[in-house]
Amino acid sequence: MGRILLCDHDEALLLSLSRILEAAGHTVTAGDGPSFLSSLRAADFDLVITDLRMPEVDGFQILAAAKEHQPPIPVIATSGSSEIPDAVRAMGAGARDFLIKPFEQRTLEEAVRAVFSPPSEWLRGELFTPGDFLVPDPVQGQRPLRVFICHSSNDKVSVRALCERLSDHGIDPWLDERNLLAGQEWDEEIPKAVRNSDVVVVCLSAGSVVKKGYLQKELRVAIDAAQEEPEGSIFLIPARLEDCGVPDRLRRYQWVDLFDPEGFDRLLRSLRARANSLRGARAATLKRPETVAAQQAAAGPPFGRDCGWAPIVRSTRHRAFLCPAETADRN
Repeated sequence: MGRILLCDHDEALLLSLSRILEAAGHTVTAGDGPSFLSSLRAADFDLVITDLRMPEVDGFQILAAAKEHQPPIPVIATSGSSEIPDAVRAMGAGARDFLIKPFEQRTLEEAVRAVFSPPSEWLRGELFTPGDFLVPDPVQGQRPLRVFICHSSNDKVSVRALCERLSDHGIDPWLDERNLLAGQEWDEEIPKAVRNSDVVVVCLSAGSVVKKGYLQKELRVAIDAAQEEPEGSIFLIPARLEDCGVPDRLRRYQWVDLFDPEGFDRLLRSLRARANSLRGARAATLKRPETVAAQQAAAGPPFGRDCGWAPIVRSTRHRAFLCPAETADRN
């Protein structure tokens, strides 16, 4: 089976997990943080399982080292039940899965099996390319899909990680701390940014759904903009960062759970569908008779002369275009 590197500061847990994985046919190397980094650099592994919180080394350092390895090594992160934001951050940094302690043996076995089993068709990362998220633009021709990230200030860490993953896929996320210029007015720029976006992703957490403040204002603007979209359009996507309630005014929209191992892929599927619909709408517009006529009028007559033109066929190989006045003179 696979070669697994297992890291945790809890020696009893290390022993228990090692026995489970070895019984499933895997070769296991177990240790704490410092020895773990050395082992990771010195040998090739098929999977890394690491705790996120350890006394001597940050689990995110191990995640980064596994990601930089060539080829990158899949990582399953583990976290205490009170550390859900860290787990979300780990998923945003590229962890394949995360397990909340204490977890059952079956949960571990299923997570490991998913890494070593062929992924389902739509979960293969290579199926998502930057070209999937290009949309028509009247000036540039094409541009990346614009996604406004509506969030609470308490969720900045998780939201930054989400923006990085979206950018890696060729998507243009709008985040206030990145896109707002110093001195610009929030009340003016936020509604403008929402209406200039192709999609609004509303990030929800246990704290944000009950918090008063600018998030609620952004949410009102986003809902108003969504109501102006054609029926059936994917424009507003609630995204839960952790297991929490969904506000009543958002319950009409299907939400995605970003703390679920498959959640980010589901979000990408929705964004790809939105990009496809915008490309399709643009293509349909270009085929309308009035659009074709307007394009021909804007192009002007042949040879740049501003007059009514009528074709006269002189032979089977040539076609001349003459003004009515010139045609009359020749007659």
